[in-house]
Amino acid sequence: MERTQQALTQLNNDNIRSNKQAAMEMTNLLSYGNKTLDDTFMRILQENTKIVEPVPLIIKGSLGSFHYHAAGCRKLTVTGFSFPTLSEEDAEVLRSIHAYTGRDPKNVSRYIDMRSPNISTTLQNLGISSVGIMKKQNPGMPYVRGSCGIGHYSAALEQMVLAEFNNVSRIFPREDCDSIHTRTCQTAVDEYAKTLRQLSAWVLENTATECYLAFEMIQIVSGLSSRLESCTPDLQLPIDKALLSIRDTAKQSLPRLIEDTRVGVRNLVSLPPNGGVSPTIDACLGRLAHLTTFYLAPLLATLESVGESGWRSSHNPASAMSASSGEELLGKYATDMLEALVSTLETRAPIILKNRAIQGILLANTVSTINSSINSSALKDRVPSAELQRLHQWRKKGVAMYIDAWADPARELRDVIHTNRTSQGGSRQSSGSHGPMDSAAYTKGMNSKDKDMTRTNFQKFTIMFDELLAKHKTYSIELDIKPDIALGVEKLIEPLYARYWQRYHDLDKGKGKYIKYDPGEITAAIRRTMQ
Repeated sequence: MERTQQALTQLNNDNIRSNKQAAMEMTNLLSYGNKTLDDTFMRILQENTKIVEPVPLIIKGSLGSFHYHAAGCRKLTVTGFSFPTLSEEDAEVLRSIHAYTGRDPKNVSRYIDMRSPNISTTLQNLGISSVGIMKKQNPGMPYVRGSCGIGHYSAALEQMVLAEFNNVSRIFPREDCDSIHTRTCQTAVDEYAKTLRQLSAWVLENTATECYLAFEMIQIVSGLSSRLESCTPDLQLPIDKALLSIRDTAKQSLPRLIEDTRVGVRNLVSLPPNGGVSPTIDACLGRLAHLTTFYLAPLLATLESVGESGWRSSHNPASAMSASSGEELLGKYATDMLEALVSTLETRAPIILKNRAIQGILLANTVSTINSSINSSALKDRVPSAELQRLHQWRKKGVAMYIDAWADPARELRDVIHTNRTSQGGSRQSSGSHGPMDSAAYTKGMNSKDKDMTRTNFQKFTIMFDELLAKHKTYSIELDIKPDIALGVEKLIEPLYARYWQRYHDLDKGKGKYIKYDPGEITAAIRRTMQ
């Protein structure tokens, strides 16, 4: 074509009449050649423009890698699969045609018109399925990591964009590559950004179950954006705008998660009658543990952008800024959420459980479970001891509520000492004296009414004591709570019973008719049952 063009130019310059026929034939030949070049350009593009299904390729785990040639052009190197990239031979033909035609803009338009719909069509099912999967999930079920498909969609988009850059850089001049590449991939990237906004809106509508997705998208999309920046910054902009929307959703989810925790506990209609931890409580703790285990980095970044205590405002979380690190804020945020859980449970439990002892066990068990959850998750060493003390208040309160139930039998061991009364020569041991008390001498001076009342007190105490021991065996109590409960009951019962028994045990004469336990047996029964 170039030689023919040169010959035609020479004929025209000679301006000889006998050369007109030859010049006309050469002109027709060049027209035919140009058409052939156009057809060849389109044919090669069509042959290399095929719709592929990216998911099976991605699942193989071969995401490809890129390196630079000495000339500065980026080349795709893949293992196991490749997206539609041009062969070296085809790329060279297209480059030569474009160079021969004087960088004809028509070639650029043809390339974009052919390749852009191909990229969009290749990726469109991933976008549709990413949104469709979310809306088809069972209502109320928490989001399962990776189930949305946005990871596959992002990986496919990244590969297609970078592969297309490989194509463009081998066909068109370097100074034109960025513009052509951006125009070729713009539609696909815009559709991707649209999908991100749709998913972000879905998360905002279903924060309680879908909050994980916002942080998962931050992980995936921010990584994609940073990797595309060095290659194609213009395509990064719409992705960054969509990412900003996702980050806002994540920020708004922080106070909503705390409120959803309150609502979940407030809506409880039943609680385990044995004081065990409710599955709803386990679910709340599991949500926090899952969030900090799998999405720690985006969670910390979101907390830093919100600022200290910013999640406590449902109007504008970003308004409260602070220099606190994400690690420090995570400890405070987690404590606020757990405190909301326990405080709401403390209010809700009396409505469902009428037994105050069981309410106490429930509170203590819940705080114990919280501690276990913290120690087995990424929250370990991130929640300061000062913050944990806020939660331990409920543990102490729960143990105290349970021990209060033992006040009833303890009341039967309180008698009134009439210091001005003497009868029948009986003696009273002074309050300041020490050593074993002489029960026979003490009870000798009691009248019949006082003796009968004391024997009845022993019987009533034994009945209530045995009933409480039997009930205790039916309760579900965490292992780390049991020693505290046993010690509290022992401190309440053992001194009172020991004093009462030493003073009045002679009334039974060792027959066991009124008195079932001696002080040592009381202590042994408490420890045997409760530890």
